[in-house]
Amino acid sequence: MMQRQMASVRLDGNDIESKRQELRTYFHQSFDLFESLFELLGSDEVYYRQSEPTRHPMIFYYGHTAIFYINKLVASGALKDRINPHFEQLFAVGVDEMTWDASSDSLKWPRVEEVREYRSKVRTLVDEMIRTMPMSLPITQSDPFWAIWMGIEHERIHIETSSVLHRQMPIEFIRPYEDFSVCRVWGDAPENVMVDFRGGEIVMGKGSKDQGLYGWDNEYGYLRENVASFEASKYLVSNGEFLEFVQSGGYEHLQWWDDEGVRFLEIRGMKHPPFWIPQKDGTYRFRTLAEEIDMPLNWPVEVNALEAEAFCRWKSARDLKTYRLPTEGEWRMIVREGDMEGEIFDDSRANINLSHFASSVPVDTYQHGRVYDAVGNVWQWTQSQMAPYEGFFTHPWYEDFTEPTFDGKHNLIKGGSWISTGNEALLASRYAFRRHFIQHAGFRYVIGDGENETIKYDEAVAKRLAHPIVGYEIMSDSAYEAQIEWFATHHDFVMKREWLSYSPSVVASIGCAIRAFSDAGDEVIVMDPVYPPFYSMVRDNNRSLVIHPLVQDEEGIYRFDLDRLSAQTSEKTKLLLLCSPHNPVGRVWSREELSKLCRWCEERRIVIVSDEIHCDLVYTPHKHIPTAEVSPDYTVMLLGPGKTFNMAGFSISTVCIPSQPLRDKFETERKRVHWGEGVVLSHIGFEVAYREGGEWHDKLIAHLSRNAEYINTVLSSTPIRYTKPEATYLAWLDCRALGLGDRELREFFVKQAGLGLTPGLSFGKGGLGFMRLNFAVSKQMLDTALKKLTRALNE
Repeated sequence: MMQRQMASVRLDGNDIESKRQELRTYFHQSFDLFESLFELLGSDEVYYRQSEPTRHPMIFYYGHTAIFYINKLVASGALKDRINPHFEQLFAVGVDEMTWDASSDSLKWPRVEEVREYRSKVRTLVDEMIRTMPMSLPITQSDPFWAIWMGIEHERIHIETSSVLHRQMPIEFIRPYEDFSVCRVWGDAPENVMVDFRGGEIVMGKGSKDQGLYGWDNEYGYLRENVASFEASKYLVSNGEFLEFVQSGGYEHLQWWDDEGVRFLEIRGMKHPPFWIPQKDGTYRFRTLAEEIDMPLNWPVEVNALEAEAFCRWKSARDLKTYRLPTEGEWRMIVREGDMEGEIFDDSRANINLSHFASSVPVDTYQHGRVYDAVGNVWQWTQSQMAPYEGFFTHPWYEDFTEPTFDGKHNLIKGGSWISTGNEALLASRYAFRRHFIQHAGFRYVIGDGENETIKYDEAVAKRLAHPIVGYEIMSDSAYEAQIEWFATHHDFVMKREWLSYSPSVVASIGCAIRAFSDAGDEVIVMDPVYPPFYSMVRDNNRSLVIHPLVQDEEGIYRFDLDRLSAQTSEKTKLLLLCSPHNPVGRVWSREELSKLCRWCEERRIVIVSDEIHCDLVYTPHKHIPTAEVSPDYTVMLLGPGKTFNMAGFSISTVCIPSQPLRDKFETERKRVHWGEGVVLSHIGFEVAYREGGEWHDKLIAHLSRNAEYINTVLSSTPIRYTKPEATYLAWLDCRALGLGDRELREFFVKQAGLGLTPGLSFGKGGLGFMRLNFAVSKQMLDTALKKLTRALNE
C-alpha cells in the first residue's frame, strides 16, 4: 500500500552521492504516485472523458506532467534534444479551466499507450540526468537540477489536482485501487465553538534565499504583518454543520451570495457541495476518491470560496455576529499557536502527505493547540487574495507560475490536504485558486477586524436581514446624513437634506435632467472628450449636441474656451453637461475656472448638470470644488459612492439640487419614470461607505497616487505622452506619436501588448490617438501591464 510520502528533499548537504540517491528516490516516488493515481480510471476509454466540461480530458493531465520535465530541462539548457516535440507542445497548455460554459474538447489526442511509452522515456531520461549531471551543493535556482526539482514539485501539485478531477468523474468510470484506502470512521459532527487568539506580529516569506528547500516564486520576499486579535472556530466546518445551511435553502436564497457567487450558481446549478450525492429521500451520500459512502457528517465539508463566503453571510445573519474567512496572517497565527510552524509539516500529527488515509478524517481527530486541523485534512480557504511579498521575483524558467494570479480573483488556500505532498506540505507554500474552483478545500470561520473592509457592510447587512421583511423601503435620513457629513468633512461643503434625492445611477440622472430642463430640439453642451453616455443621452432624448472641444496646453493640461463656447451656442442652448472632475482627462477644475464657467451659464440661463462621481478621487495639491457651491441656483449636482468605494453594482447615487424651482422640475420628471427608492441593501452599503470608509479612502488615495506616479516613471522613456491626472484612477495616454490610426492603435494594444484598454475615440473626436488605462489595480498588476506595453513598444 502506498501511503506516507518522503518529505521534501533538501537542496543542501555535504554528500553529493547521497543527495543524488535521495533525489532519485524522491523523483521515482513522485512518478509512481502520479501513475498509481491513474490506475483508478476504469479503462483506457476513460482517459478521453472530461470530469467537467471546463477541463481537458484526463489524457491531457496524464501527459502534462511528463512533458513539463522536458520543457523545463530545455529551458535550463541542460537538455538539447527533445523526446517528442509534438507531445511537448500538445500537452503544455490548457491546465487551467476554460470558460465556465465550455462544452467539449476538440483536440486530437494520442493513444494512451503512446503516452505511457512517452512517460517511460521521460522517466529514464530524468533518472539518467540525476545520476550523471555534475552536481554541487547546495542546489541553486540557476542549476539544471533546479529544473528537475521544479518538475517533481509540479508533478506533486498535479497529483492533488488530478485527484480532484478523479473525484468528479462519474463513479461508474472509476475502480477501487488498494494504494488509496479511505478512512472508515465517521459519525455525528461535533458542535463548533469559537477560540480566542491574541494578535501579534507575523513575518511571512523566505526572503531572497531558498533556505534549503525548493520554493515557488510566490514564497520569496517578506511580508511583516501586525495581526489584530480575533476568534476562530475550533473545528473546520464539517459536513454536518454545513448541512444546516443547505437545508435552510442556502443555495436558493441569493442574498447570501455576491455577484460572482450568483453567476456561479446560475452556470453550475449547484444545490449542495460538489462531493455530496443527493438521494431520493432527501439525504446525501458522499463521494471519496474511488467510492461512494454514507455521509460522514463529522468530516470537513469541501466547497469553493464562494460557497464558504455564502455560508459565513448566512451564519452571520442567523447569529447576529460577523463571521468571515481568515486572512493568511490569521491562519499563520493559528498554526503558531498549534505548534505546527515547522518548515515541513509533521505528518504524524496531521492528516497530510498521504500518511494516514486517501481521504479526510473526522474534524476532531488531530488537535493543534486549542483548535483542530490547523494544517492537513483539507486545504483552508482564506479571504486573502494572491499577492506578491515585498521582493517577489519570477523564475526565468517559469515566469507565469504566479503572476497571472495577481488579478484579485484568486484566493489563497492554506494548510494542505490529506494528499498534499512535497512543497504543498511546507509552511512556506502559497497556492491560490479562483473562488469558484473545486479543490480538496474547506474552511474555518473567524470573527475579527481582519483585512476585509466589506466586514462593515456585512455586519450592517446581517443586522438588517435579521428582520424577516425585505420589501420596498425608502432611503433613510440617516443615509443621507452620512453623505452630508462626508461632504462637510471632505469638501467643506454643507448640503441640506431637502436638496438630496435618490437615483439609481448618474447616467439615469443625466437623462432625467435633460428631459426636465430642455425640450426636444434644444441644445445641450458636451465637452469633448468625455464619458461616452454624455453624448448618447443627449441624442437618445432628441436634443441637439453642442460639442465643445477641450484644448491641451503645452503641459498637456486640458482647458475650455469660453469665447469659442459663446460662438457655438444660441438661445436654444439650455444645458451644460459638466464632468467634474473630468473623465477621461483627469482635470480638477479650479475655483477660478469653475466661477467663470458658472457665471457664463448664469448670464445665459443655462442649467449646469455636473457629474461629480469622481469628486473623492483627487490628488494633492488639488481640491475639488462642488459646482453647487459656486452656482447654487443653476446647478444639478450628481453624486455617489460608486467610484470611490467600488460600489457601481449597488445601483445607488444621489442628486443634489439647492434650487427649489430646479428641484420641482426634476422631481416632476423623476415621477414620470418612477425609478423608486432603490434596494435596502444598497442603502446600507451607501451609509456604511460614507460613515466608516474614511480610513480606507485615505489608503486608496495613497495607493492610486503611487500608481499614477509609477506610470509616469515607466512611460517617460517611451513615445507615449502621459500627464499624471489631478483626479480619477484613469490614465489618459497620448499615443499619437506612434502614428497609428484608431483601428491600428486598438490592434497594437490588444494583439501586440495584450492589453484591453478603452480606445480614446469612444470619448469623442478629441480622443483620437489616445487610450484610457484604469490604474485602480494592485501595483503588481499595473507593473505587469506596463511591462507588456513597453515590451510591445520596443519590438
